[in-house]
Order: sequence, then structure tokens, then C-alpha cells
Amino acid sequence: STGTKRLVAHVSLHEMDTAAAKTAASETRQAINDAVRSTLPPTMRPQRIAVHASLPRTPHGKLDRGAAALLDVPVEIGDGSTPTAGASPLENEIAALFSSEIGHPVGIDDDFFASGGNSLAALTVAVAIEDRFGEPFPVTKLIDAPTARATAALLAPHVTSTGKSVITSIGSDELPEGELLAVLRAGTEHDDAAVVLVAPGTGHLMVYQPLATALAPHLDVFGLSLPGADGKRPPLRTVGAIAEEMLAELTLLGDRPIVLLGGSSGGLIAWELAVRLERQGRPVAGLILQDTLHPQAWRDNPPPTRAEQYRALLDERGVFGTLFETFERGRRKIGHMRAERAMAAGGAPDGPVDPEAISHHLVMATDEMTAAYFPEPLANSVRLFAASNTDPALTIDRWSPLTAELRVDHLEGDHHGDDGIGSPKRVGVAARLVEDEIGRAKR
Repeated sequence: STGTKRLVAHVSLHEMDTAAAKTAASETRQAINDAVRSTLPPTMRPQRIAVHASLPRTPHGKLDRGAAALLDVPVEIGDGSTPTAGASPLENEIAALFSSEIGHPVGIDDDFFASGGNSLAALTVAVAIEDRFGEPFPVTKLIDAPTARATAALLAPHVTSTGKSVITSIGSDELPEGELLAVLRAGTEHDDAAVVLVAPGTGHLMVYQPLATALAPHLDVFGLSLPGADGKRPPLRTVGAIAEEMLAELTLLGDRPIVLLGGSSGGLIAWELAVRLERQGRPVAGLILQDTLHPQAWRDNPPPTRAEQYRALLDERGVFGTLFETFERGRRKIGHMRAERAMAAGGAPDGPVDPEAISHHLVMATDEMTAAYFPEPLANSVRLFAASNTDPALTIDRWSPLTAELRVDHLEGDHHGDDGIGSPKRVGVAARLVEDEIGRAKR
């Protein structure tokens, strides 16, 4: 629906007839999704699975891959358009929106993220909800309401029978939100320190969904997204400028104690926020860097130049592969240029800015801000979640001289990705350590 390329898996169920294939399609897709999530990296996982009665064969009985690549994805199997019996019209509409974006049917009680949704898909869904209902819907709301039923329940009080908004904002009755500050999860109590998660270079807070879910239910969890993450303005390109806007958003929390956590490059912004709050006489209750590399490590190891990238590409893919990739990069660059003009104008006039292009510009801005940032020392202690597969010379050795005490927790896993220390399978350890930091702040 967004024009984004997707990897499609075409499946034949032992040459079943069409009716039998339709009956078994949902069960088959779930089994395949479970299998590929445990065996394949994200870039190799199909985003749409089409089940067919049979697949084309060559005269010799082998799979005709050329013909298979031209198969249509059957509407009755692949687009999730069939309403769920007993569901409300709003629930079915949200489920259809989820299905369209993810690329395969999603039931009203299926988790958007577990079904294959990522941060870019979530942004597209949030924008589509805003366009459809005329209701501000921060992308972080999908963390609290990751199923179609839950999202519909969140929207229902604010939407009339005609599908139009009846109020101006959706949010907690007790917790504040702003342009950048969002409630990721409202706790059962509001007297502990607020956990505030600062977005990394991609700009969005979906990466923190596992952590927000794993934290103790009594805690209020907020997120600070990067300026420009909504595609309605260009991204800011210095840590100081970003921190200045985020600092204004934090005033919405009043005098409440704050524990800041920044993952990856988000840790640089969290550090700058802590410096400025300390300078104002309002030190944070805790600062946690989640495997944040010191910017000097980035300056010492800058990304490869364009010439170096092309030499590596030639070695890996040869002349024809390099020519094809050059064409693809040119095509993407045109899209990025269009997105940049749209963001400068306050958004695309004919619809949402391409999420992939937004992410590209945010990452480019993050590279610039990282290279230019020189963090000031902090008087208070800092906690560092150090991934086991990250070189300590890039993190521990660099941050230690800048704080009165650097308390290091060595966590098994990678910097990011499926085996990252913030991934669903490893985030439980980090969640308990965040809770420990909150308890420490109270002592």
C-alpha cells in the first residue's frame, strides 16, 4: 500500500486443492512466521506469505522460479480484508490497516509487532489513523495498544459513528504529553520516578517497546522522540539543539524525579539533558546509557567514504551487481530529496512522507550530531549497560573520565538487532536493572 518493496513467500500445501489451501492458509502462515523468526535475520524474512493450491513447474517437474515470481498474491488469502465475525466495524478497519501495512492477514487480537510490524510500518499506520479519523495519534500509542482490538478501544471514545474525531487529543487523563514527549505506558502508580526513554538515531520509540512492556507495571514510562521524526519538519543536526527542545518537553513532568535512558546515539542526547539539568540545579535521579558509544570513538572510526563503499561493493558483487546497486541508490536518493523538500515544507502535500526516507534523513543527521558532539563532565554517577559484543574501548574507557562514577553492567548480547541487549529475548535483564536504578534513586 505504501509502494515499499516487500519480500513475498509463495507456498504450496502439498498440491492441495484451492479450498483446502484457503482453509489451511492462516495456520500455515503462522507456522512459517514462527520458523523464519527463529532461523532467519530480519532482512531475509518474508513480509507477505501467499498460499497457493500449487506452484508452477517446468516440463521436467522442477519448480519454475521465473513463473513463480510472477504469481499474484491471492486477495482472498493475502490481504486480510475479510472481517472478523463479532468484531466492531472500527476493530475490523484497524485490523485491515495493520494487515495492509504488514503484508499478510492480522487478526484483531494479533500483536502488530509480533506479526511483523516494525518502526517504519508503525509510523505509516499512525499517520494513516490520523488521516482517516482526523485525530492526533502518536506512533507510541501502538506500544500501549499493539492489537487492532486495543487500538480500536483507544480510539472509540474519540470517534463518532461516522468515523470522525470528537476531541482534539488522545492521551492519559493523568499523565502529560507534548510534541516530543509521549506516554509509552501509564503505570498503576504515579509516585515513583518517571522513566524517560530517549529515541536513538532512527528517531522513533518503537525500539523501546520490549523494555516498556518488561518494566514493572506500577512505573510510568515516557518516551522522547527526535524532532522531525514525524516527517513534518527537517531533523535537527546538533545534540544541543535537540536537547534544548526536549528540555522544554520535560518541564511537563514538573518536579517529578526522572530516570533517563538513552539507547545507542540516544544516550548522547540523554547525557546532554542530564548536563543541562545538573547545570540548572535539577539533576536527574538516574542516567543510563544503553551501550552508547562515545562520540570520539565515532570520530576515530568514521564511516567509509563513498569511494571506499563502491570498492567494497565491486569486490563483493562484481560490475553488474555494482551497476544495479548504483541505479537503486540513485532511485532512493531521488526519493530522499523529495522527502527533504516535503519535510522542509511541513509535510508532503499529497500524503505522508515515505517513512524510509524520514529514517534516512534522521540517521544522516545523527551522524552529523555525533561527530560534532563533545560531552561535558557530569558530577553525578552514570550507569552504563555494556553489550558483551561491544569493544569496551568504545564505551567504558571513554565515558569513565567524564563522571564521578561510572557503574557498568555487562549484558550478554549485541549493540542492537535480534540479539541486542534491548531485544525481546534479552530485555528482561535490562528492565530489572532500570528498576534497580529507580530504587537506588529513592534511597
